[in-house]
Amino acid sequence: MPHSASAGTGSSPRGSRSIRVWLIGPSPVPVVSFRSLRVSSVWSQESPMESPELVQHLLERAAFRADAMTKVDCFRSHRLIVGLNCFEPGQSQSVHTHAGADKFYVVLSGKATFVIGEKTVAAGPGDLVVAPAAIPHGVARASERTIVLMAMAPAPTGAAGETNRP
Repeated sequence: MPHSASAGTGSSPRGSRSIRVWLIGPSPVPVVSFRSLRVSSVWSQESPMESPELVQHLLERAAFRADAMTKVDCFRSHRLIVGLNCFEPGQSQSVHTHAGADKFYVVLSGKATFVIGEKTVAAGPGDLVVAPAAIPHGVARASERTIVLMAMAPAPTGAAGETNRP
């Protein structure tokens, strides 16, 4: 039976709630405890999105243009940006850097060739491509219709040293 109680430690963030979930069943039974869950921070986050979605169906959110790669924001705050980069065959993303932000790409569908520093790598569904801060990176060419999940932290601010947006 779920039980809700305050943490009582004095170290939980303001507005957080604790809930302990007890599972009854054959041994061993895991005990799951959620502590310092800040639901309110999701709804009050600084995002240009009209309504933040806690669960998104990424393949359904993909958008494509014949003339250029398309970017779709999935989540944006001053701490993190998550989005989709959608490519038609032959499209690319210019090589660029982010001085103070790490970035990664996960290929959701399709195939593309990525540039990371001095390396060129082919990636397909399920592949993770990592671009640490200040390392030049981009998509040299999509060989087929490709959807890439991109995340970067902290989110870009347009500060000196950043040569392009996400």
